[in-house]
Amino acid sequence: MPAPPVVELAATPGPAFARALAEAWVRGEAVFPRTPGSSGLPPPGAPRVPPGTAVIIPTSGTTGVPKAAVLSHDAIEAAAHSGARRLGMAMGDRWLVCLPLQHIAGVMVLVRAALAARRPLFVERVLVSELATMGEIDFVSLVPSLLTRLLDEDLPGDAFGCVLLGGGPIPPGLLERAARRGLRVVTTYGMTETCGGVVYDGLPLKGTRVRAVDGHLEISGPTLMTGYLREGGIDASEIQGGWFRTSDLGDVDGRRVKVHGRVDDVIVTGGEKVRAAEVEALIAQRPDVADVCVAGRVDARWGERVVAFVVPRGPIVPTRAVIRAHVKALAPAFVAPQEVVIVSTIPRLPSGVPARRALLDQT
Repeated sequence: MPAPPVVELAATPGPAFARALAEAWVRGEAVFPRTPGSSGLPPPGAPRVPPGTAVIIPTSGTTGVPKAAVLSHDAIEAAAHSGARRLGMAMGDRWLVCLPLQHIAGVMVLVRAALAARRPLFVERVLVSELATMGEIDFVSLVPSLLTRLLDEDLPGDAFGCVLLGGGPIPPGLLERAARRGLRVVTTYGMTETCGGVVYDGLPLKGTRVRAVDGHLEISGPTLMTGYLREGGIDASEIQGGWFRTSDLGDVDGRRVKVHGRVDDVIVTGGEKVRAAEVEALIAQRPDVADVCVAGRVDARWGERVVAFVVPRGPIVPTRAVIRAHVKALAPAFVAPQEVVIVSTIPRLPSGVPARRALLDQT
């Protein structure tokens, strides 16, 4: 029996993508700033964006203030087409949408569904007990923590035709568990600035190039963002000679890409980015805390869990419950530390930066 035809390059998803975004906005499932050319009007005084802009997605980034990545239809279509070819996606394939549409992973599910010319299935929460009633699902994008939970709930191997797995560190043993269950899992690496995953199972998609410069991964290709939206307009200064320098450490052996970790202090827990310095600032507000350091520890469920190392001030030692309640009152729940370790001092590097790795290794 011949294999079904994969998506043709001629099937540009521009109009279908625009309709999908408009519908998602109406449903309250997206929080994209509206851009000129899309439905609705830009806010007063908003910087102009280039023609062909598809969407602007704020990204927490890896350093400093969150940035707004400007993504063009051409870049998004390039990512969708190259990914579809690698996956062997066919017209009529059905996608399950379970990731937030304010993130690039959720946006790309909409685009791939438009390419396949089939309306995706939207769910707020994936429950193994309800999968049998959903019908055939060919593709789904998951973060490691969600896949871990589904496997813990005895996810059947035929639940999904293929799982795209990305959005954070993959806990040791997770891929092996999925393989034993009979699931087809494709790991992805990328970021908002590259329209999501552009490296599948360690190999760049067609048109994408990855290199390591001084241990830092850099990416080039048609899926790169136009630039960041600043007050004065588009800033493309972080793309030099067609190359975007990521905040990830890694190496490239031939074409195979290996990611070693993040350069900065960003913790990716359950697919959400948590900046350690911001959590430290929140905890440091407490009068019973003399010093604090926050780091990410590898976790089988969450990818990384937020760990707070606390030096108490005075005889009263703050508990995990107290610290979590304090942070949750000031920030989203996923920011609150899942683990609190009481220490006598915070070791620091010569620069004054907390020695996070040393603390993690000691506990």
